Amino acid sequence: MDRVMNPETGALRARLSHICREQLNPEAAAVVESLARPAVRMHHTDDPTRSHLGGGALLVDSNQWPRWNDRPLSLVAVIDLAELSQFDTEPGLPSQGVLNFFYDDEEQPWGFEPEDRGGWRVILVDPDDARAVGAPDGVETFVSIGLAPQQTLSIPGWEEPAVESVFPPHQDRTPAAEAARQRFFPMQDDWNEVVDVESSPNHQIGGWPRLQQGPIWRECDVVSRGLPLGTSEQWRHAEPTFRVDREADWRLLLQLDTDDDAGWMWGDVGTLYFTFRRTLPVAAACDEAWLVLQCG
Repeated sequence: MDRVMNPETGALRARLSHICREQLNPEAAAVVESLARPAVRMHHTDDPTRSHLGGGALLVDSNQWPRWNDRPLSLVAVIDLAELSQFDTEPGLPSQGVLNFFYDDEEQPWGFEPEDRGGWRVILVDPDDARAVGAPDGVETFVSIGLAPQQTLSIPGWEEPAVESVFPPHQDRTPAAEAARQRFFPMQDDWNEVVDVESSPNHQIGGWPRLQQGPIWRECDVVSRGLPLGTSEQWRHAEPTFRVDREADWRLLLQLDTDDDAGWMWGDVGTLYFTFRRTLPVAAACDEAWLVLQCG
């Protein structure tokens, strides 16, 4: 079933265009508008939904519950894609299926080492096969909180490589670069107010992530291919393998904030970013999903 365009997306794009053209030069405004990506915010709700934080999984059977280092992972979220079918996301997701997100809350891998693979899992289940499965013994469990979707529109931060043509990278300290970034900040603040991006927790499906540090795409691409990026020396060693086209293939699947009501904190009040490659079939992309943990 094809998704139906959500009318809120067009209204949000019109408001973004107005803000950009009020505060940015024409070139920068055009770049930001062209890069805006639809996303779905997931808010706590008391209404009955299949999408939820914590609680039990929706799997074929209990044998699907993933393990790492001889212990089961913790379930952090379940997303029923049918509940998102009237919303726009980027990348586009199927209109049917159930996504189960797992993470090792005990070790909290950061995604900077190849050995972190297995410390998280994303399991896609056919909705006709999905059954409620409780957590196995010995695993950290979190309170179940229903999730309700809300259409939003996300823009890249000035740190993202995609906007370097108009907002130079962090290491560029020339007066012109600083002036370009200073023009961007008021526009970004106004847009964040429109979409209420500062409200916490900010759980999000798709779109541009709300970063706590720098862009995550290089880590996703390089570390998932087997090279560590946990130290400056490892970055220098891996630099010959950096490829912008491969990094651009990665997209945000789910952003999960620290959430007091859910009973979890990632690092020091950080955020989990589950990512996948948009050019892979969705089942394969979920199997090969990479995760990065960031905190301030």
